[in-house]
Amino acid sequence: MAKRRPKTGDKRLTRQPLNIDRLPTEMHDRILFERTRNGRTWLELEALSPTFTKEWEKVAPEIQQLFPGLRLPKSNLHRWYDLRVEQVQQESQLEVERARAVAESFAHVERGDLDAAVTNALTDQIFALTENVDERSRKALRGDLIKLGRLLVQRKRAEIQEKQAETEQARVELLKQKLDKLTNDAAKKLEKGQQLTKQDIDRIRERTFGLPPA
Repeated sequence: MAKRRPKTGDKRLTRQPLNIDRLPTEMHDRILFERTRNGRTWLELEALSPTFTKEWEKVAPEIQQLFPGLRLPKSNLHRWYDLRVEQVQQESQLEVERARAVAESFAHVERGDLDAAVTNALTDQIFALTENVDERSRKALRGDLIKLGRLLVQRKRAEIQEKQAETEQARVELLKQKLDKLTNDAAKKLEKGQQLTKQDIDRIRERTFGLPPA
């Protein structure tokens, strides 16, 4: 049974070069301009293609021979645009959505479940992302996602440590304020000629000389 030729929208198993791929960038840009900016149909583009004089001047003679009459066949144009433009744009959009899904997987991770959440999210995303890629790409993708997971874990832990440091600093500041108050109260008693309690003396010793209570 003869193998079916790929249709528009079908992905090819291997990236086979097209004749239009051999044309210079200037010709590709002209095709895209006529198609997207001027809204030309493929039939109109084929009819216009021999008039792309400036672009054809940049094409090597041996490449020009691939296009009799310097015409770009509408079927070739359509297939090239589908493979090199539309499918690439679709794949790029999918990659953006996949990347967003990975990021959202870590958006609401709680402290206690940090490592488990990262592991579960990576497992889900790796499975989703590797369904339709070859083994080499699959391994590379796994490695990249694992690195991403580790970086996210490190960043989250750093944030937790920073919050813990801020909490400890606030606690120390509060103790300092309490100690200042007690020391000031003891100093006022001395000014008024009042007798200091043992607690007053201990606070002054600790505050002034850094000595433990007697």
